[in-house]
Amino acid sequence: MKKLIDKGLDFLRNHTYLDFLGSNEHWLVRIGLICLYAVIPVLSLILIANFESGFERIYGNVLLIVVAVLFACIVMGYVADKMLEYVKPTIKQSQTNIVNGALLDVLSVILLLCGVAILISGLVIGIRVESFSIFMYSVFAFVGLEYMVSMLLNPEKTLSIKVQESATPAQSLIAISSLLIKAFYRLVPVIFGSTMILSVISLLGMLFADSLTVYTLESAISTFVIGALTPLIGYFLFLINYFILDVFSALFRIADAVTSKNKTK
Repeated sequence: MKKLIDKGLDFLRNHTYLDFLGSNEHWLVRIGLICLYAVIPVLSLILIANFESGFERIYGNVLLIVVAVLFACIVMGYVADKMLEYVKPTIKQSQTNIVNGALLDVLSVILLLCGVAILISGLVIGIRVESFSIFMYSVFAFVGLEYMVSMLLNPEKTLSIKVQESATPAQSLIAISSLLIKAFYRLVPVIFGSTMILSVISLLGMLFADSLTVYTLESAISTFVIGALTPLIGYFLFLINYFILDVFSALFRIADAVTSKNKTK
């Protein structure tokens, strides 16, 4: 079974499937920016107009709400557009090594199977409860996991990670941590584009609904805000985590130097 799975991973590794996901990532980002700059503001204004009395009763002046929505979309769109430019260069500049290439294969298989399971369960649940949103969530989760699989199968090209022959346990731990951090940050464009599309779907669902609850509205707002700010949040998390890893790496080097010095005495 192990040889069969390894052959399957080699097939994916040498297949254009990897290049397809990476080369089409910019389309997802562009669609997300269009949603953020144009589609979401328009749909939000229509939603506010349809449920004007409800918005005024809960949130106050409708005009202020409209101004806040437009201002938020413009500002967050600009922030996302600028910060997404730093994803690939930042990862490229942070070269790291990992000793255990088998771990990459294991994670690839696990994520691949999890993606398929999420997609199938999302389809089944979506049909049972008649919810298109649940199915779309599962689709984007599947795409994100498959994209992460493509990174792990070709880490040097996508994550600037090289597999080396030997390393200490401390170096291996740092390498694995940096792998997870890089994989998450590399996934930021996909998360951004997916959440913007999901926000549009949520708004369309609310527009065609007979009534609108505060919980539904605030859930949609949370998804929108977190997704729009993901490029900025991801950048800071990447820097903070890498700073922590550099500190630990320096401490391990000092400990190794002290140990070597003691041995020579």
